[in-house]
Amino acid sequence: MKWAVAGKNDLTILIDFIIEKEWEHTFFTHHLIDKGTFILPSKTKFPILILKEKNRIKAACMISYWGGIFPVFKSIDLPDEKQLNSLTSWLNKNLKRIYSIMGTEDRVQLISNALNKENGNIVQFNLMRREHEHIKQLKPQIKDLKIIKATPDDAAVLLGLELDYQREEVFLDPSTIKNTQIYHNLRTTLNEQEIFYVTSGLTPIAKAGTNAIGHKWNQIGGVYTDKKYRNIGLSTWLMEYILDYLEKDGKKTVLFVKVNNKAAEKVYYKLGFENKKKFNIVYYT
Repeated sequence: MKWAVAGKNDLTILIDFIIEKEWEHTFFTHHLIDKGTFILPSKTKFPILILKEKNRIKAACMISYWGGIFPVFKSIDLPDEKQLNSLTSWLNKNLKRIYSIMGTEDRVQLISNALNKENGNIVQFNLMRREHEHIKQLKPQIKDLKIIKATPDDAAVLLGLELDYQREEVFLDPSTIKNTQIYHNLRTTLNEQEIFYVTSGLTPIAKAGTNAIGHKWNQIGGVYTDKKYRNIGLSTWLMEYILDYLEKDGKKTVLFVKVNNKAAEKVYYKLGFENKKKFNIVYYT
């Protein structure tokens, strides 16, 4: 078996492979769907490498144009050493740089070891899946609270909150943040995802929404509350609203949270989420 870039004839078996445990890799599924229809994403933006055996797929890797690697395979049927060497050879030959690997801990570890790169920074998360309903929380006692569904035109309004989130939760080195790039990325996110924010008067003070919209699962991310408004139930209240909105069509919800973020994890437990797997992102400098 050799790795090959997936073509249109592979789409059906690729879908079968991916949606079996979609909650583990909703980002991957997100890029296989366009307006509710399964598609193969552009090979220039998100080529998908597959390891095919007869008429089934054993493993798949989505590669992003910025150098992100998103591996999917089953822990009981791992690629062998020869197959991993073939994959890393393709990656080193076709990517200008490898920026990150993202996925469940076992997948990231396997690909990272195969690449044999020594300068990776590992960020560890708990992958949480919503398992049950919860007792509704009271609305926080703040004057003029309002939840708004964001549009791309809200990018300027939300930029300050987004920059704070990126500094605190995303960038390993906040000094490298470029405001204009964050603004353009935010507009794209607001156009492609379901994002909501809370205002007190005219000031945005919290935000959250999807960062991947899959077939039967939505993945929530970008959850952030202004430091001055924490520990009063604001995130819980906003998340309840979002979950009601997202799950009305029968979809389920997954998210990942940093292993040391006990405050956020406590909120998610209240909302019916449970830890299911370890989830890692390795960043290469």
